[in-house]
Amino acid sequence: MGWTYTHRAKGISTLDWYRSEWGDGVIDAAPVGWSEAYIAFKTREGKVLGVACLTRWASKSWYNYGRKEMQEGMGPYIYRCPERILDQLSPVDELYEPGSDSHRWASDWRKRCREYHQKRRKDS
Repeated sequence: MGWTYTHRAKGISTLDWYRSEWGDGVIDAAPVGWSEAYIAFKTREGKVLGVACLTRWASKSWYNYGRKEMQEGMGPYIYRCPERILDQLSPVDELYEPGSDSHRWASDWRKRCREYHQKRRKDS
């Protein structure tokens, strides 16, 4: 899976931009640093899953914003999803068949994200 580059106007929020690209299913979105964004996305069935995006800015090009998105069931390897996004997600058992790879990967991703925040609080 590769990267998607498109134009992102200056000053548009991450939430507004992802809504303009992906529609009303985007219920929340947050950038983390310059290289990550996280989205809570509501499916047609009304369930909310997490999406982790690697992001890149290319300021000298019209196609100035790149993203590589991974649904939580794909086992993303970035774990700084804000807790406010995690708190909006449907239970993993409602999203993926228990025992499936997607179920395990989503469960592991959420656990690692929570551990990241626990460690940050402990280190503060």
